[in-house]
Amino acid sequence: MLADTGQALLGATPKLAVDTSWLPKMRAVRAQYEAELATMARDTEAPMHPAALASALARALPVDALAVYDGGQTTFWSDDLTPVHEVRTRFHDPGMSQLGLGPARGAGLPHAFPAAPGHGHVRQHEPVWV
Repeated sequence: MLADTGQALLGATPKLAVDTSWLPKMRAVRAQYEAELATMARDTEAPMHPAALASALARALPVDALAVYDGGQTTFWSDDLTPVHEVRTRFHDPGMSQLGLGPARGAGLPHAFPAAPGHGHVRQHEPVWV
């Protein structure tokens, strides 16, 4: 078959009824989860809560910064609290909890994105490992 895949599939599938009754509940669950994250992110007393650290890093990073999360808890907290403003600016293995990939990725980013802020001719600085 030689065709636009999307158009071919649209023509080949029957119209399906979409049940959206679950959506308000999921939005409420997400709002509750985000409220809990915000509470944890305010916990800066020693020992600092990981959510507070991820939130502080999110505020400190420029919108176009390249960030690498190594495995474990760093990845989980960063996924929720460090927003992605641009594609290919956050690098990690979600759900894998693998430690050790971060340093290699951090070392490779200046080569993969030489014109990115903080790399190449703009300004050069050492990665910060957390």
